[in-house]
Amino acid sequence: MRRSAAFPALLALWISAAAGARAARAGEAARYDLRGELGAEYDSNAHRSETIDGIVQGVNFRAMAAQEGRRLGLTGRVWNRSDAAVGVVAEGPDDALAAFEHWLWRGPRAAEVDAVERADAAGDQRYATFDVSWGPAD
Repeated sequence: MRRSAAFPALLALWISAAAGARAARAGEAARYDLRGELGAEYDSNAHRSETIDGIVQGVNFRAMAAQEGRRLGLTGRVWNRSDAAVGVVAEGPDDALAAFEHWLWRGPRAAEVDAVERADAAGDQRYATFDVSWGPAD
């Protein structure tokens, strides 16, 4: 495969843009850093089921979503759906769930999120951790 002469310049531009996006995300993540306020136990029984559409499979979306959920003190599951979307069930305090949904709209660097559909539900805490799984019941 032969690369054009413009390839190094385009690569440098892409790396620069990616570094700027990472720095912006780091600043934004600091605003939502709730680790000091949230423990493993919480009083809220808030549950959300979310479906994320777009280019969200094959871009490390599930692993990064689980990591972000744990960082925010949430519990739940994230999995690939057969319709090329990603499904999420998350439990925790409302403010952490709002921060998590905000993150879902961005996703990891390579993702292109077109839509996040949310369904709220009530009930007891079902999960002890936030993990990648084959489905919501795993």
